[in-house]
This record gives sequence, structure tokens and C-alpha cells, in this order.
Amino acid sequence: MRFTAAAASGTPLCEQEYYSIGGGFIVRAGDDRARDASAPAGIPYPFSNARELLSQCRDNGLEIFELMLANECARSSEASVRAGLERIWNVMQACVERGFRQNGVLPGPLKVRRRAPKLYRQLTESATARPLEALDWVD
Repeated sequence: MRFTAAAASGTPLCEQEYYSIGGGFIVRAGDDRARDASAPAGIPYPFSNARELLSQCRDNGLEIFELMLANECARSSEASVRAGLERIWNVMQACVERGFRQNGVLPGPLKVRRRAPKLYRQLTESATARPLEALDWVD
């Protein structure tokens, strides 16, 4: 993720990149830990990309969620991992709910009108009349 601080004129003042290395940790680009983070010690199923992840799953007879849980539990207790996931889920859910409750225009210079509230209303109103129609929205 790249962060840029800019002056009111838009001129960049400072820019910094960060990388997630798993387990809730991040490192700054160029940090030695960023280079060494691809296979942290003690991780039972290391991978660096999607192809390797799928290969690990296939070779070990695991679903992605099972492999990821095993990797996370190498650093924390399962209870701690699950509690962290629940916190993330709650934040994501609150973000979605805030999105379909706020009307008006999105922040920024483009003045884009918010569409989520109207779409949510249409979906929830039609769901009572035709419950299976909701499947069309997620397909």
C-alpha cells in the first residue's frame, strides 16, 4: 500500500510504501524484513503466490481456509486467530452498512452520486416479494 502526503496544491511532499507480511504485521518497503517475509519460520504451508497456494492445498488435501488457518495458528492460538477474524468481519460489515445508509455524493472532486442506498432498497424491497431474486444479485 502506498501512502502519499500532498500539499494543498497537490504536490507530493512524502511517499511511503508498506507491505503486509501476514499475521497482522506490515513492513516498510526496503526494510530487510520485507525481503525475508515470504516464508516465515514455522509456517507449515509457505507460499508466495496464488499458484503456490493452490499447489500446497492440492498436495496436502486442504481447502484454502484450512491451510490459512493452520498457517495463522503457527503464530497465534486458534482462539486469537478467530477473534481477529471476527473483528475484521465486524469492521467490514459496519463499512458496508454505512455505505448503504449514506445518501448524497461520494467524497472527491468527481461528485459521483452514491448508488448503494438505492440498490440496497431495491434488493430488500423485492426480496420480500420474490425471495429467490436475491440470488441474481450475487451471481
